[in-house]
Amino acid sequence: MSNETALEQAAAAYFGPIADVALGTQFANLVIDNVFAGILFVLTVTYWSQKHVDPIWTRLVVVFVVCMSAAVTIYYWVYLQTLFVQNFGQWGPWLNTKWTANVYVFDSLTTGACQVFFGWRAYRVNNRARWLLVLVGILLLGHFASAVALRDISIYKLDAQSFDINVIKPLFFSWLICMALADIVITVSMIYGFQRMRSGWQHTDKLILRLIRLVLEAQVVPACVAIAYVIEYGLQPVSYIGTVFQCLTSKAYAVGLLYSLTARDPALVGGSAGMPNTHVFSHTSHARGRPLEVAVQMETYVHDEALPTDYGSDDYPDKAPADPNHSRAHLNADAGTPPATMYAADRV
Repeated sequence: MSNETALEQAAAAYFGPIADVALGTQFANLVIDNVFAGILFVLTVTYWSQKHVDPIWTRLVVVFVVCMSAAVTIYYWVYLQTLFVQNFGQWGPWLNTKWTANVYVFDSLTTGACQVFFGWRAYRVNNRARWLLVLVGILLLGHFASAVALRDISIYKLDAQSFDINVIKPLFFSWLICMALADIVITVSMIYGFQRMRSGWQHTDKLILRLIRLVLEAQVVPACVAIAYVIEYGLQPVSYIGTVFQCLTSKAYAVGLLYSLTARDPALVGGSAGMPNTHVFSHTSHARGRPLEVAVQMETYVHDEALPTDYGSDDYPDKAPADPNHSRAHLNADAGTPPATMYAADRV
């Protein structure tokens, strides 16, 4: 019996009882990935049509994330074409770990770029707290290093016929936990930083609440996907259900990134034509190193009444002002009436 025949028999014995789940999750991954790819395409077109003046590094992050997401989608198409077209009716190729091993690195690159962007935002919001930047950087490095290690072990050291989940389980946990922790730290720190900016002014507090809402909308969904992936893998390490979360992860982060950038348009954040354009995650350099500021314009109107020319000459002949610049308050004091009561208009 050849090795290919033995591998096919072993794969058929393993996948036979779970054929419905295995096939269903693969088709579900294809549908979910293409739906999110369509949403990402719409957000990308919206972002470039708004013509925001973003720094070059932000635009490079957007281009990189969009290209990596498109590459992952094409990669899934090719992978499924290999399973269901070239090797139709065979279970042996399902045990080939070389295809799935590359997905770890693709996801790490995509999610890492998104978390770098949000981590920099959290760093700016929290008055450039260096400890936050260091902590997020360590978690992202651990996430990427675990992905590279998973890929190398899956390609070069794992045998499909004697697959042992315990070989990659610690690295898989490290890959998932570092991603989830980085997202939790970034989200919580941004909400905390915005809360500290509340000043009691109604317009400022509304803006802060709007920013917090956008942070939740853009980052909570990817964080929940990452946490659910960790829980699912902890409960059942060998399961095709986890591939659904793996398919969702990179696309959820990419959609969150583009949503946070396109939501800076005032029509999307509740602004109006009469309100100033509020850039939610603006990268302008003029605010660097300073917390959120609110400029309040105050106008003071001074009402001055001209005294009659004969004032003092008729009523107080001996107290007539020697010059036209004589203070009216002096005349009021001489008349026995407090100036604050006599002339309320003089108070500012």
